[in-house]
Amino acid sequence: MAYLSQPPPFLQSAGVPTVPWKQWISVFETYLLASGGEEYSAERKRAMLLHCIGVEGQRIFQTLPKLPDSVKLDTYQGAVKVLEDYFIPSVNVVAERYRFRQRAQKTGETIDCYVASLRELSKTCDFGPMTDEMIRDQIIEKTATPRVRERLLMEKDLKLNGAIETAKCIENAMKEAKAIGNSLTKETLEQDVYRLTSRGNKPNVTKTGTKTKRVCYRCGSTQHIASDPNCKARDKKCRNCKKIGHFAVMCRSKPIAQTKNYVREVTTQNSTGPPAYHIPSNPGDGNYEVLANDSNGRKGSKSKRIRCVVMINGVPIQLDVDTGSGVSILSEEVFSKSFLSEALVKVPEGIKLSSYTKHKIEVIGCFEATVSYLDRVANTIFFVVKSGSNLLGRDLIQKLGINILGSQLSCFALSEDSSSNNPVIQGNFVLPNYIKSFQSMFSDTTILPTIKGMIHKVHVDKSVKPKHQKLRRLPFGVRKLVSQELSRLESMGVIEKIDSSEWVSPIVVSYKKSGNVRICVDLRQVNKAVIPDSFPLPKIDELLGELRNAKLFSQLDLAAAYHQLLLHPDSRPLTAFITHDGLFQYKRVCFGLSSAPSVFQKMMQSMLAGLSGVQCYLDDVIVYGKDEEHNENLREVLTRLDSYGVKLNDKCKFNQSSIKFLGHIISSEGIRVDAVTSIMHSLMPQYLRIQNPFVHFWV
Repeated sequence: MAYLSQPPPFLQSAGVPTVPWKQWISVFETYLLASGGEEYSAERKRAMLLHCIGVEGQRIFQTLPKLPDSVKLDTYQGAVKVLEDYFIPSVNVVAERYRFRQRAQKTGETIDCYVASLRELSKTCDFGPMTDEMIRDQIIEKTATPRVRERLLMEKDLKLNGAIETAKCIENAMKEAKAIGNSLTKETLEQDVYRLTSRGNKPNVTKTGTKTKRVCYRCGSTQHIASDPNCKARDKKCRNCKKIGHFAVMCRSKPIAQTKNYVREVTTQNSTGPPAYHIPSNPGDGNYEVLANDSNGRKGSKSKRIRCVVMINGVPIQLDVDTGSGVSILSEEVFSKSFLSEALVKVPEGIKLSSYTKHKIEVIGCFEATVSYLDRVANTIFFVVKSGSNLLGRDLIQKLGINILGSQLSCFALSEDSSSNNPVIQGNFVLPNYIKSFQSMFSDTTILPTIKGMIHKVHVDKSVKPKHQKLRRLPFGVRKLVSQELSRLESMGVIEKIDSSEWVSPIVVSYKKSGNVRICVDLRQVNKAVIPDSFPLPKIDELLGELRNAKLFSQLDLAAAYHQLLLHPDSRPLTAFITHDGLFQYKRVCFGLSSAPSVFQKMMQSMLAGLSGVQCYLDDVIVYGKDEEHNENLREVLTRLDSYGVKLNDKCKFNQSSIKFLGHIISSEGIRVDAVTSIMHSLMPQYLRIQNPFVHFWV
């Protein structure tokens, strides 16, 4: 039999295991079976387990408390049980069920992968015999395909296996229909959709069919070139720049700012049909000039509407391509025929739609849809109106990469929003559309789960005697705010009330910008007994050096970072603190504990190990890359953090050209020190006590 490599050690050195215990023991038992270990004695299996678990794992095993006679440490099963009890944290069923209910099918995720994920999440939910029914209900509620939901709701006495088979059939049918539809409509789409350029208001070349004509840059005619002495514009004065030699329509100078002449629809003078719609914008948001010519250069000729067939939630719909509309629109008639199962929501406040003539458009509501065109897929918000054309606005033109080809119509955008993502509002910040599937990581800040498989046990110097400190009295005006903060932390599972403790520390209260209070525990006496972890924090130069050549940055910030790391029960008495409401202790890692930074940095690096384009310093995570490379790196980082159950807050920033990180401003142009002016212009210290920090800073 070929040699089998042993599984990696579960815990080789002090710290947090790199993989959960259940995952590691499964790998070990597979190795044991493959190497013929089923024939080994219980003592030999136990010896192999301790050998593979690592040096630190063996040390922990030897320090475990004595167990009842029914469980013997000298047998393999007994050793597995005590290690499992130690390394597997207690499960909060309520939080696990919430995480299960929040799991929605991601865009492009197959039903098999989705069901596998639900089964994994249900293991800790204690559903019992109701597991299959809960998974079935979750598929119906959170499926990404409305057709699947409609079809499953039509079934009576629906079982899980039947729901999965039905969903798979619909998925396969939609893929085949899409492939057939793309092959039939690709040629038609390329003929009907014309080229959109952003060269300003100076068309120099006009294409008619496959023939290319040169355009006079003085008058715009295709019958001669600019050097022709008979050009009518040679001695004419431009109304825009006041220079001689060209007409205003061909002026290359910066256009004079206008306040009202904004184009809302791509059309010609003789075009008919219902008006287009737009979101009213300020002059700085978008200024468009449209020039419509026929093949002979005459203005005002009849022009076809620019139409495009796209798949909206799997339904083919023909839309008018409108570069003057900031949003995409469907009429009530089309919505009633094809999307009646979609739930309309109220239009967000501040968004108003008006026609080209500035008349208010009645909007019934809006809904989110997945739109596909050829091999491209994007999500956007469709607004449903009483009547009018079905419009494909700039939001989809950009994300689907639609090019407008041909000479019958030319559109020149003088300024345009270059955002490639349709933002999703999540809390107080904007979440890019391509990571919208991770919005559960930012929602519901009232629940703060712990990071999966991670626990911190503080190593203590036994020679240091515990110290019981007295209560520090607070002003009466502050006590109510402190009581509210204590209740909030207790409801989130961060702290718990206790009766007594060997270690007792006082608290220090500070105010936040919001007016609330922050409770800090003075752990200076406790830290004298704490043996800090030797894991080093990264140097700033090393982190900044990795960010070179990056163009886009995203900054992730963990919500109450330390409070997401579970504190071992044996270490909790160290964090006991006294307040006017009684004695409390932390169930999670708290600020002020000297061992926390190194342990937290080690945990973050182990979670992000193997990923490219990411650096972290404690709870500050930077994702970087070039354009699409950055987006892919961000998706991988969020996927990894989500798998550990990490929660992020609304301080996160996405798709930034520059960010502030560790006192430096980082951009594609380089790295510079932030806020150095205040230090350079600060007054010279007059006293030795004040001079010391300055001396240490400059040294």
